[in-house]
Amino acid sequence: MYTAIINGDDKLIYDLFSQFVQLYDLKEDPGEKTNLFASQPAAYARLSRLLDAYMAFRACKRRYHLTER
Repeated sequence: MYTAIINGDDKLIYDLFSQFVQLYDLKEDPGEKTNLFASQPAAYARLSRLLDAYMAFRACKRRYHLTER
């Protein structure tokens, strides 16, 4: 199962089972051919914080049965 987040031109894809990470610059690489995970640690850190916050928010919503408006 995968989860992903896009912020600006960057896209982070995270495989929840294998923990495989993919990071792409959608402006420079719209076909997502070059995984930048190893070469762009700052972009990975920024996007992973956003993804962690989003996943925590979704877990909280499920726990308290909140609905989106």
